[in-house]
Amino acid sequence: KIFFGSASGSTAINATPKSGSDSAGNTWTITTTFEGDSSFTQNASYSQIGSGSKHASDVSFSTTLDTTMYISSFSAKFNAFKGDTGNITLKVGDKTVGTASLNGTDEVIISASIFTIGKTLTVEVTDMTRLNAYYISFVGDSTNSVVDDCFANHFLHMTDYDPGFDTKDGKAQGAGTCSTYYPIARTAWNNLSVNQRSYFVDNSDKGETYYEAYLRLGDWAKANGDVLDGSNQLAEASRMTLLGINSENGSTTAIIVVASLVSITAIGGYFFIRKRKEQ
Repeated sequence: KIFFGSASGSTAINATPKSGSDSAGNTWTITTTFEGDSSFTQNASYSQIGSGSKHASDVSFSTTLDTTMYISSFSAKFNAFKGDTGNITLKVGDKTVGTASLNGTDEVIISASIFTIGKTLTVEVTDMTRLNAYYISFVGDSTNSVVDDCFANHFLHMTDYDPGFDTKDGKAQGAGTCSTYYPIARTAWNNLSVNQRSYFVDNSDKGETYYEAYLRLGDWAKANGDVLDGSNQLAEASRMTLLGINSENGSTTAIIVVASLVSITAIGGYFFIRKRKEQ
């Protein structure tokens, strides 16, 4: 949780951009856009952004975590002044997980109970004039199994998995699921940490936790021309071929390519020198 204001341990929003740390050590960046001159005022329990004559049009609070986390809740507390309005949006990555509106002096505690994974958390307040910012809070868990479980259930949609159809000819189960689900799942997968992806893959052997989920991910990837690279990230198969990475076992054949080029160069040099001597 990060508190705003002049109290000890709180972050006083007194400039733009402004940085502050929450109780877990994550750095938040607060960026405000003003219509003209800026104005910041501090209270023990909140920071006031904007004033009656110096309007702030929008403000963004954002943090990027050290690793992808399972986010189970996300909340913030704001209010404004009589007649003031504004729109509040909570985001995990690019996904909107909660919205609310400012209504004058009424305190707004926007809270979202969510089940998603992400690395970037953002609170946006737009179409405003003044704002009192009290706190932002979230609950996250970076445990490999917790994050991977969420990825399998919410991004691979395992509740509608049909192994008899899903693994046939690299097709995705259900009409349109491959084109609809896969781009989102691909981004979420690549945003996992190396350890989180490794844990998923290592536990995907037949009979293990993520076996069917790994099959679905592989089928979607194949249907979209992707393969897993050496760090288990999804990438275009054509690009991986150019890089010389074998998607079957993750080994690199680039050395062989380089060796072949060296051999060709050496042979060419030999014939060039021989021709010079004959002349």
